[in-house]
Amino acid sequence: LSLPPAEAAQWVKAWHAHGFDGLMLLLPLNEVAQSPVELEAWRARVSLAVQRSKKELAEAFTVWRADMMLTEEQFRMVCADVLGVELSEEDIEDLMLVVTDKLDLDARRGFEVVSGAAV
Repeated sequence: LSLPPAEAAQWVKAWHAHGFDGLMLLLPLNEVAQSPVELEAWRARVSLAVQRSKKELAEAFTVWRADMMLTEEQFRMVCADVLGVELSEEDIEDLMLVVTDKLDLDARRGFEVVSGAAV
């Protein structure tokens, strides 16, 4: 997040005191959620970038495993290399959250994995 150490420490303290859910309840809704217009713009931007690089992504996602299951770090690396010109780091993190959310717990097997096939 690139916060100054003192500010980061305050956020950590608040998180420990309130937990994730409690902290989210304290923040204004517009700071924790995108508006429908912003969300649609993000989806359009990501979809266009993925469509333009679909073949390259498919090849890169199978470097480690044929089933395209990657660690979060592998997913970040592939997306940064392939999509980094069109998408920000934040876009890639959000994309990872979206595709990870689609995995059931059996597919994850307790590991932090991301399905490249879901992209």
